Amino acid sequence: MDKVKIKKISIILVTVAILITILGLYLGLPTEKRYNNIIMGGLNMQTVIKANLFQQKEVGGRLYESVTKVDKLINPTDTNSDIYKINNAGQDVEVKVDPLTIELLEISYDVYQKTDKLYNPAVYTLVDMWGFSAEKYSNTTTHKEPSLEEIELGKQLADTFKDIKFYDSSESKEEYLVKKSNASFFVDKVSNTVTKTAKCFFKNTNSEVLESAKIDLGGIAKGYAAELCYKVFSTSQAENGLVNIGGNVYTYNKNWGVGIENPFKFNKLENGQNESGIFGVVQLNNLSISCSGIYERNYKIEDKFYHHIINPTTGRPSEITDDSIIMAGVIGKNGAICDAIATSLVLLKTIENAENFIKSNYQNDISAVILITKNRNYKILGNVSFVFNEQELTGFTELK
Repeated sequence: MDKVKIKKISIILVTVAILITILGLYLGLPTEKRYNNIIMGGLNMQTVIKANLFQQKEVGGRLYESVTKVDKLINPTDTNSDIYKINNAGQDVEVKVDPLTIELLEISYDVYQKTDKLYNPAVYTLVDMWGFSAEKYSNTTTHKEPSLEEIELGKQLADTFKDIKFYDSSESKEEYLVKKSNASFFVDKVSNTVTKTAKCFFKNTNSEVLESAKIDLGGIAKGYAAELCYKVFSTSQAENGLVNIGGNVYTYNKNWGVGIENPFKFNKLENGQNESGIFGVVQLNNLSISCSGIYERNYKIEDKFYHHIINPTTGRPSEITDDSIIMAGVIGKNGAICDAIATSLVLLKTIENAENFIKSNYQNDISAVILITKNRNYKILGNVSFVFNEQELTGFTELK
């Protein structure tokens, strides 16, 4: 085979749970390595991609390994994962973890601080209480509100993340002891261990049983995995490519048209329209996009609308008014940060708050943001090529 042709290949790996059988429910991974000469679907607006089969297997295998590694480490329902072991560890028990898990915890803590605690991995207990965890959420489940006592306990457990401490080899033994004595989660980067201290445990007033703080890195892991895939592309013979991991897209070496889902599609929201079609298309080249919103996981109790984005301060799903953000798409180089910030922007509620937050904290890290509100206004922050789907959608207003 012509060596030039072998080097000039185009590869796309699509891991979209709604299109293929998935491994678990967390990152939405294929049950087997499937690499075809022509793959279509997902958020990718390019309909046909051709590739050399041999090279596609080689690069596709590396992509698959990158994503499965993240999934195996952070899936809170997998008894062999780092996060499951941390969540179920007793007081002062050292849990050996992978350095990648520690890196994700460090990124999470940085975003936690910059978002004034709105992005909080320790909100997992509250998410579970409201029935939105991977173990509990189902469209057919009958839901009920947690009690005030349960919500208060969940807020206390979420608040433990503020006292996570990281220790590395540059610090003294005295600093080690001080950090550990003040930590909730103590992360030792020398021994690659995570230890939950007494600060992670609270008494359940209903049962007198000690409840433990638990963390979930799902709000950052898909974007991180997509970024790892981009690094695989950039060190391979792939001419260009795209990876889509549950709506977290990273593009490589080509202007890709990526479709943004319409949050009102198929009447997914309480004021939703029974309409079809994507919201619009954004052109991305060597950039990632992560989208978050209230339109996928939600339910009603006696006609009252609830969604999965929980405010750790109130312990409840964030309140949605007419001018509230219901979907945020964040574009940038750092897939993990884009993933975490997308959820945080929904919690910031208004476009004005979101714009001020980006300018103050991530102006150099984020290329653009796409925001849609409940009253069908939208705004594009930053510099990106975006085309609204005016052929199929009506009633939207762009804010300048």
